[in-house]
Amino acid sequence: GEMEEPQDAEENYEEGGQMIEQEEQYGRTQYTDKEKDYEEAPVENIAGEGDGDDCKVGVDLIKDEFFNGHPEELRRLEEEVGLKENRTVKRELNSEAVKQETYQGEAHVKEEFQEQSVEEQQGQQEEGASWDHKRGRKRGGSPLNEDYSVAKKTRHEAGVYQSHVAPAAHHAQQFDNTNVTLDWYNSDLSLKIDKDTLLSATPMSDKVHVSFAFMWHGVRATYGFTKGRVCFEVMLESDVPVPDLEGEAHPHVMRIGWSLDDCGLTLGEEPCSWGYGGTGKASTNLNFKNYGGKFQTGDVVGAYLDMDVEPAILSFTVNGDHQGIAYKIRKSEIGDQAIFPHILTKNIKFKVNFGNEEPWSQLLEGYTYAAYVPLQDRVQGAQGPTCKEECEVLMMVGLPACGKTSWVKKYCEENKHMKYNVLGTNDIIDKMKIQGMQRKRNYAGRWDQLITSCTKSLNQLLFMSCNRPRNYIIDQTNVYPSAQKRKMRGFAGFKRRAVVICPSDDDLKLRTQKREKEEGKDVPDSAVLEMKAN
Repeated sequence: GEMEEPQDAEENYEEGGQMIEQEEQYGRTQYTDKEKDYEEAPVENIAGEGDGDDCKVGVDLIKDEFFNGHPEELRRLEEEVGLKENRTVKRELNSEAVKQETYQGEAHVKEEFQEQSVEEQQGQQEEGASWDHKRGRKRGGSPLNEDYSVAKKTRHEAGVYQSHVAPAAHHAQQFDNTNVTLDWYNSDLSLKIDKDTLLSATPMSDKVHVSFAFMWHGVRATYGFTKGRVCFEVMLESDVPVPDLEGEAHPHVMRIGWSLDDCGLTLGEEPCSWGYGGTGKASTNLNFKNYGGKFQTGDVVGAYLDMDVEPAILSFTVNGDHQGIAYKIRKSEIGDQAIFPHILTKNIKFKVNFGNEEPWSQLLEGYTYAAYVPLQDRVQGAQGPTCKEECEVLMMVGLPACGKTSWVKKYCEENKHMKYNVLGTNDIIDKMKIQGMQRKRNYAGRWDQLITSCTKSLNQLLFMSCNRPRNYIIDQTNVYPSAQKRKMRGFAGFKRRAVVICPSDDDLKLRTQKREKEEGKDVPDSAVLEMKAN
């Protein structure tokens, strides 16, 4: 019979709140229905509805990938199962009639992600061909000697897979790069930017992925400035409906300001990043101070940058009322780097006016809309990859507390030009800070439930990332081959690398003790031992 591969024990713990009881039989592990729902379900069930192309990610493997480099074996297999007969099916692809080949034979479709014993298979519906499992078994012995049923995918089906699993080149947005707009590349995956105008955005949030409602979602503009007196406006259009956020004092809030291109997207929480929030506070490098009036949905906030004086001056308006000088920036602090418009939102839909519309409020005298600045006087932000072959994805592998996240932070700091998008529960939680303070210290609800929600949200971001041409780091344990294979499948065509962190036992114990002291015990010893044994 065929067998189920074990899953990442840490992820199972985070999702369920309790470790899933495992029964080892011939290398097979039993899982609960809930675990399968989130770890092994088809993509359309995980991604949810209404998320557009970003969430339409296929997971079927293409036969060509399986037999890559083994044409003789493919030819023999086709002859054995009679796949060369009846190749007359016509399909329509890209609105044009294209002849496709189809193969008739004794082909039984096998379920993609579930390897079951013979007894278990009798009670289950067969669906989804698993070329992946056949590839794994082929290495141990030729599949020609086994009674396999083969279902060949048509070119149309292969095209669907290619356009949903690794379509970075297909999904690379084509925009007029001379316009000042919201930057599709320099933005959080969880922020849905209007693809038609690039001048409005809505943060992701729904009842299923509750953790999105606690997160900040950031974006920079496509151009920055090194001289002149520049401004832009932001209109807080509407509150995004969110579930009841227990103990959340400000469920709908925004932060507007300026930052350098190599800064992170969480405005006001690192050096050279300056923001003005809806609570009336201004912040930079996690230092918050009382500054101006509060603002909310329906208000228009203006952000102003004066680079013609030394030091440079940042100031803001609310509905045309000047709030005063927020920060003075010595040019020696930033060198010759440009300062970019930056917006950070939490459950508020917004739109921005760089000069594409008439003023929404009274502008300060002497300032020019960002879009009116001549092209030669602007500095364009970092340009991302244009196709999947230019993208890179790193998969971290290691036990909990072994130092993966520390390595990721250091590596991202040393390679800012790569603009890595980190995908992990730690990164999601880090975007939930309350005025710079960690969420765990300021959370009234059950922490394990929030972690479960973070894991669901992470799954969605993982599937979305396959469609966005960027550089990624997957920061999870990823110790099981099945988890590695499942997560990396969608990144076909990317430059893929694994980074394995393997400290000594003594070092791991010290790191674990430090983590438990600072954050509490999140992963039980039994889960760590299970991963370590693997």
